[in-house]
Order: sequence, then C-alpha cells, then structure tokens
Amino acid sequence: MRFIFVLPLLLISVGCSFFDSRPEIVVGVNLPLSGAHADYGQRLLAGIELKCSELNQSAKPDAAKISLRVLDNQSTLAGTAKATKTLASWHKVPLIIGAYSSSSTFAMRPEAEKYQVPVITPTATSGNLTVGNKFMFRTCFADNMQGKYLGVYAYQCLEMRKIAILVDADEESAQNRYLGFDVKKSFADCGGEVVLIDGFYNHEATFNRQLRRIVQADVDGICFLAEATEAVRFIKEARIFGFNGYIFGGDGWDEENIYTDIGANPGKCFYFGMFSPEYESDGVKEFVENIMNITARVPAACEAQGYDTLGLAVKALQSGLKGEELAQEILNIKNYQGVSGTISMRSDQNADKLIFVKEIVVENNKTASKLKTVITPQEIKKEPLSCTK
Repeated sequence: MRFIFVLPLLLISVGCSFFDSRPEIVVGVNLPLSGAHADYGQRLLAGIELKCSELNQSAKPDAAKISLRVLDNQSTLAGTAKATKTLASWHKVPLIIGAYSSSSTFAMRPEAEKYQVPVITPTATSGNLTVGNKFMFRTCFADNMQGKYLGVYAYQCLEMRKIAILVDADEESAQNRYLGFDVKKSFADCGGEVVLIDGFYNHEATFNRQLRRIVQADVDGICFLAEATEAVRFIKEARIFGFNGYIFGGDGWDEENIYTDIGANPGKCFYFGMFSPEYESDGVKEFVENIMNITARVPAACEAQGYDTLGLAVKALQSGLKGEELAQEILNIKNYQGVSGTISMRSDQNADKLIFVKEIVVENNKTASKLKTVITPQEIKKEPLSCTK
C-alpha cells in the first residue's frame, strides 16, 4: 500500500513497502503529477513504481528495501526547485529522479549542486543540461545526438538530398530551435542541402505561408520539430497542400495521437523515440503487459524511461555512497540492461543508448506507429549507419 499525504503545493508518496524493518535505499522523485505536464509525470511514476515493486519482490530477505519519496512539482519551475530542496534538505535523499521537461530539470540544478545530491533525468533532452554541474545526469539521449542522427538518417538511409526545417518558434520552445540547428549542421555535413529554415507560432491557423515556400523549394523532406499535436496538424495540411515527400521529427512526436489522429493519408513519415513496445529484448514483453495491467495503456517513452532510470539509480545506490562519490559511481555504470536497451553512462554525464526509429504506416485501413529500426551506440561511434529500408 502507498500512503499519500497532501500538503500545500506538494504531494508526498512514501515507499513501495512502508511497514518493513529492513534497511532502506531511499530514492527521491520530483515529477509533475498535477498541472500541464501531469499526464507525463504520472506515466513516468507508473514505470518507477513498477520497477520499485519488482526490485522489492525479487530481493533476498535481508536485502535493503527500495523506498520512494515522491513530490509533485505541479508542472512549474518554482515547484520543481522547491521539491528538489525539500527532498535534499528535509528528506535527505541521496539521489533524485526528475524532472520531466528540460526547463523543469534546469530548475533542479542549483539545489542539486548546493546539497551535492545527484539528479538523474529520464526524459530531459536539452544538450546543456549536464554541462558545468557534476551532479546532473540523464538516461535518455540528448538533443545534440538526436539532431545529428535525424540529419544522418535522412541523408544516408532515406537518400534525401534537399530538406526544409520547420520549428516551433514560440518563446518557450527554444529547445526545438536548437535541435533544428543540430539537424541542419548534420545534414549539411553529410553533403545535403538545407534549403530553408522557417518557424511557426501556435496561434497561426494554418501552415499555408510556410508550405508555399517549402513546396516552391522542391525539397525531398521536411524536418518538423514540434510536439505531436502540432505535427499531426502540419502533416494533414501538407498532404492536402500536395507535398508527397518525407516529413520527419524528433522525440516530441512520440505520443499516441501522432498516429491515432493523423488520418488515413500520413504519407512517408518517421520520427525518433526513446522506447518501442515492439523492441525484441529480454523483459520488454513482460514490462508492456505489466504496465498495461496498471494503466490500461500501451507504455511509451515515459513509462520505460522511468522504469529504467530507477533500476540504474538503485544500482548506483547499492554502493552505499553519497554526494560526489555517488556521482562518480553513476558514471561507472556500463551496459545496464533496461527495457529501452542497454545504457552506459559516459564521462560527460550523458548516456550511450539506443535511438528508436519509428514510421507511421497504414495497415488494414488502420494507421499505426511501427518500429523501423534502432540506431545503436556502436553504430553512432562508427558510422555510416547500417540502414534498414
């Protein structure tokens, strides 16, 4: 049973197994469980709690139990900073998992450094997140890696030679613009031509202005960097407009509505993700079934990243170390086998891990997302990619 105490601004969840005399390994969790990002936070927590339960159930009788201290940051920067301070100073946790978005995770940096508590983010991809702070880590790929291989995959595997890049230009979406610069550089370095880079604002009713320029440029593909809802709107409009080339994007597309809402004519589309339930590896099928039993939803990146991040965190915490020594122990983790693939921590506090390449397909009059291939850390280090067409 999980006991929940509701306090102003925060929700505290204590433990996976509260009444237990064994020693504890305590993990702090700082997630958006209410507010704009609540759905993502709850899905991350579902993965974290499932892994916690499995670790406790499979542990030897005298092994330390895993307990969680979960705080709701309410999807705000102030709430995230406050939750980090509370976990570090009041609960005195040795390690914190969180937050969801890059902007929220940036808000954790000052307190992580002040209290020397390592933070591991499961999903924040901003390239600068781990720079200049030895207590910040991530178990997902970073945007500079994602951007590079969006460009490489488009050029090498799909043989595009001319592309346009369209990014969400709203003020809070600066991360997509930086990702666009990474795609541009990568595609150009391969020998391709980025004909134009344009932006759009969420208040714009249509993409007519951008599509006129793109179609006139006669490109092979459009890299559309925004969230899934905007991607669906753009793809529908682009096909009606007559654009038949590739449309592709990053992990912001990796939501269920990218294929449920897109209609019967998605055309040629692909995107990157952090996990696929189709991935054939040990434990994936069981993980998918367990999450579906808990949430009644097919797990996506959030559930898988939460699950794997807790497993990796516990592996480091079993050393009994804290502070700078624990931070070093996290860096020592290599070849951790998770449901999202093998994770190896690098000296820059980022992770070597798989990139899942997915395509949107129509099969039996039904639109679906399908795993096309995976890009492995070994391929990334060697290049060129071994393309599956």
